[in-house]
Amino acid sequence: MTESASGSGQYKFWILRGLLAGAAVAAATVGFRLVTRSNRARNRVVGIIPARFRSTRFQGKPLVEILGKPMIQRTWERAMLAATLDKVGGGANE
Repeated sequence: MTESASGSGQYKFWILRGLLAGAAVAAATVGFRLVTRSNRARNRVVGIIPARFRSTRFQGKPLVEILGKPMIQRTWERAMLAATLDKVGGGANE
């Protein structure tokens, strides 16, 4: 009688363990799908740095060196640090 009682306890343990493992896999699958779905639907954000070379007050301003680097380079480096921007580019209207 003791063998059958301990044997059925082992089966219950393995069944419970299998159910918990299945639930964990199902939860991980649902979580993964939610994360990938929301990532696809996210809008892309592009930063555009305006660079006017022929300004009336300060011609060539984007290329003026500030502590050894052109101003446009400094602006681009700081914009690349922004976590919300996907891409950064420069734009000129001339």
